[in-house]
Amino acid sequence: MNFHVLTLFPELIEGVMHTGIMGRALSEDRFRLACTNIRDYADNPRAQIDDYTYGGGAGMLLRAQPVFDAYSSVPAVKAEKHPRCVYMTPQGESFTERKAKEFAMEEDLILLCGHYEGIDERVLSEIVTDRISVGDYVLSGGELPALIVMDAVARLLPGVLGNETSADVESFYRDLLEYPQYSRPEVWHDMEVPPVLLTGDHKQIEGWRLERSKELTGRVRPDLYRKYLEREELLGLLSREKRTNIAMLEALRYHDTDVRYRDDRYVILKDYDDRTVYIGRIDRSLEPLAEEGYKALEGETSRIVAREGALSPEAAEAYLPGKKGCQVRCSLYTETHPVPTKKVDREDGYSTEAAAWTNELVRDGKVPYRFYPAEDTGTRAKLEALGYYTSEALLEVFEGMAGVSL
Repeated sequence: MNFHVLTLFPELIEGVMHTGIMGRALSEDRFRLACTNIRDYADNPRAQIDDYTYGGGAGMLLRAQPVFDAYSSVPAVKAEKHPRCVYMTPQGESFTERKAKEFAMEEDLILLCGHYEGIDERVLSEIVTDRISVGDYVLSGGELPALIVMDAVARLLPGVLGNETSADVESFYRDLLEYPQYSRPEVWHDMEVPPVLLTGDHKQIEGWRLERSKELTGRVRPDLYRKYLEREELLGLLSREKRTNIAMLEALRYHDTDVRYRDDRYVILKDYDDRTVYIGRIDRSLEPLAEEGYKALEGETSRIVAREGALSPEAAEAYLPGKKGCQVRCSLYTETHPVPTKKVDREDGYSTEAAAWTNELVRDGKVPYRFYPAEDTGTRAKLEALGYYTSEALLEVFEGMAGVSL
């Protein structure tokens, strides 16, 4: 990954990022960092890059021209790769671990650091893709927020932390804050290490850590704790039909998953790790959607997967905006047509053998376990004749019902 920082103080960025874990990762080429001094692109002899604001008011504003020229000098911009440009501002959306994961998927990330009263809105509207805030307070410049963003993003990249599991067991994993931790000596200032941590019983230790995480989260972040309780309740409901809901259960337990919609019949999940949307039924005793012909909704887990082999990237972009080149597939499991048990090579998630087997099912007049792209008119006609819908139509149904964008 390549970080490009547009700043008035490159020495501040360089000094921090070449220290500690980030410095080691840079030396090992786990990611790259380039700083561009906006002042180098001033178009006047005095190298003035700010001016008074129209309409009056206190303070100076960074002018559009030097900011735009600094941005245009970035190699990824020159190559017309259209990289994301993140402007650090108190007026932006709150920076979260989920946003860090999203940024970590980019090949190039530009971070724009403002100063004074900010930056001319005209250049922001032309080059900025994301406006990010690191908190409800004002700083003297965007360098410290940019460093926070880079640290949070870089630690998610392969090899940066050294231990690949470290990022998954810290605060905010599964909506819980991290449990208290202790080191030697066993007694310090008359305070002892909790005895359970000395037992060597890993099951007891994990249980103790979970309880402390729940206790801490409930006390200092009740908003997160409510999300945790809702997730646990949903896990219990979906566990009643483990075979049908296995994919959704795994996503809820082990991935960064958001509940986009839920009522007493259906649930829609979005998995940000796998870029996947899951649509499942909670209460199988209820009638499916009133629309005649939606037989596919009887007790199944419908899965729309961002992997190769279904809708075109352009079509998928409409359903999962911001995920460049992702594609959508929908799998369907019912009582009549359960999860397939045939062994196939699934290292890449979709093999030629699996595709051939699905074609066989369609030729035999059986309902396939994987939906086909909507533009595949032959297969689509066969599915609709059987009362099933292609992934595109199914998405429209659920988006209309939930009133949310997936």
